[in-house]
Amino acid sequence: MIEYDIWFSALKLKNSIKMKLLKKLMSTENIWHYSCDYSLLGINEVNEYKIKSKLKNSFNREAIEKIKKIIYKDEIKILNFYHSSYPNNLKFYEDSPCIIYYKGNIEKINENKNVAIVGSRNCSAYGKSIAASIAGELSRNKVNIISGLEEV
Repeated sequence: MIEYDIWFSALKLKNSIKMKLLKKLMSTENIWHYSCDYSLLGINEVNEYKIKSKLKNSFNREAIEKIKKIIYKDEIKILNFYHSSYPNNLKFYEDSPCIIYYKGNIEKINENKNVAIVGSRNCSAYGKSIAASIAGELSRNKVNIISGLEEV
């Protein structure tokens, strides 16, 4: 379910911990159920208890619904590391993102060249104009543009 992917993407945990959880439990929904079951505590119970508490206490239905509305309105898609469409080029990195939000055809990441555009939090109008111009030219030449999203 998309709610679990949104929840997991917003979770304030190191990516390495998120990836360990995702690799162990195979879906964000399974991670949620794991966070609710304190009978499964393992060897390092104190750390596991802290992680489970953080997971469970971070589920904010109102924030998730707000993000869902934006996703649907702006035709943004979301997928996690185990989704069949997750880009092959990213699967081999140690710090691969657990969750990807994207627009367009994600399959093209495996087919074309890719360029990441990293911007400033306080970008000037001129900077935005230049970035848009460069991105447009790259896109017209079948180069994928990979960039972060604005914070909601």
